[in-house]
Amino acid sequence: MPSRYELSGTKEVKRTRMDGIIYLTKDREKRMNRTELIDLVSEKAELTKASAARVLDAVLEGITTSLQKGDPVVLVNFGTFTVKLRAAREGRNPVTGEKIQINAAKVVGFKAGKALKDAVKKETAEA
Repeated sequence: MPSRYELSGTKEVKRTRMDGIIYLTKDREKRMNRTELIDLVSEKAELTKASAARVLDAVLEGITTSLQKGDPVVLVNFGTFTVKLRAAREGRNPVTGEKIQINAAKVVGFKAGKALKDAVKKETAEA
């Protein structure tokens, strides 16, 4: 039975398992979706998938709520989520070349922690 990831237009898509983490490989692009993350949490924490889904939802809701208040979220050795203010600026319409005003906006920033950076460097060094 073919996986739902095996055929996607003309690009080849494969499922790969590395260190217990499932990656979807589409050409050079790798990504993990929500369901696969829940499966991983369920397996690693020895929880049911329903419990793992509730845990993931609670964590994401907590991060979102904190950022909505403007408070940073610091996960030691993983990284820090922050809210940054992007100033108003002048841009150009790419089609017409006309100058347009781009409004100020709040954007989410993420700065990886040392342990995460080291883990990613280690993966690329082994590859």
